[in-house]
Amino acid sequence: MILTCPVFSTGYVCYLVQVRSEFLMKNVKKKEVLIGYERANGKTLRTITDYETGEIISEMWIEERKIPTGRPQGGKKAHFFKVYVTNWRDIIRKKKLDFTEIGLLCSLLSFMGWQTAYLIHPDTGENLTESKIADLLHCSRSHIHVILERLIEKGLIAKVVNGKGRANQYMINTNVFFFGNTINDIREHNTFNTGCEYEPIIEIKYRQSVKK
Repeated sequence: MILTCPVFSTGYVCYLVQVRSEFLMKNVKKKEVLIGYERANGKTLRTITDYETGEIISEMWIEERKIPTGRPQGGKKAHFFKVYVTNWRDIIRKKKLDFTEIGLLCSLLSFMGWQTAYLIHPDTGENLTESKIADLLHCSRSHIHVILERLIEKGLIAKVVNGKGRANQYMINTNVFFFGNTINDIREHNTFNTGCEYEPIIEIKYRQSVKK
């Protein structure tokens, strides 16, 4: 593939690429083509032209879209999170949680952060503390504390201790629940794979997000 110098014109930029393709298959001839890209108004016109005859073989408009990265956009679009059914069924069948624990755990799913194990505030994006969880669920902090500690003891929630004078934060077990495709910090997931009270039937594997 040989890239020629760009051709500049009013309203768009056209890049011409000379492609030389050879086929070893029977009854298929070698063809040289020019591929041109003309960009205008957020769209790109791709033209494939026969190098020898100048005949246009194909023309196609390609729409350019900016794909948002990071946290999903809000609005009316419906998002979903992952529940790893094999592991969740194992928890239910073996009665590892009582109904109050299941109730709080399922409520905490609404605070899962995008591509992180941390529970976050749905409006501010800040990591949640125990008092913030109680406020969002309209419950007393003492009531939330008792059930939250039981979930921590059973390995479904991890407490992140930030030191003296700083409030603790919380992560949800990524072997059972996750919101996203890749994880921003693989160490968060590893927290639940080393010395965790809950041992999943299937240990979930994640790739760490690529920083841009």
